[in-house]
Amino acid sequence: MPTPQPVLDAFEGAVEALTAAGATVIDLDAAGFTFPPATGELLVLDFDFRNDVKAYFATRVGVPVAGGTLQSAIDFNNAHADAEIAVLQSGPVLSRHSRSHPDPMIRSRCSG
Repeated sequence: MPTPQPVLDAFEGAVEALTAAGATVIDLDAAGFTFPPATGELLVLDFDFRNDVKAYFATRVGVPVAGGTLQSAIDFNNAHADAEIAVLQSGPVLSRHSRSHPDPMIRSRCSG
């Protein structure tokens, strides 16, 4: 899935602002950096991310997902998909938690 243009524009704007502020920004792709594989990344999404989002939402006040869970965010994004998912395309990431993981220990850590 390609990165949406508004996200690319925002990223480029941030790089320009950092550079204008005196930071040295290195384009790792242009420098030939080899990125390591993301082995284990989905494992983090399976439970750490979910739990961290719940803890973060517990600190929020006055927003639609205040005190909610990852499922609250998914439900909100689905109900407002035209405004929420269209820009960030977060649907596939946020729905990851609802899939069954083959490891029972991980499934138990993801419940709730």
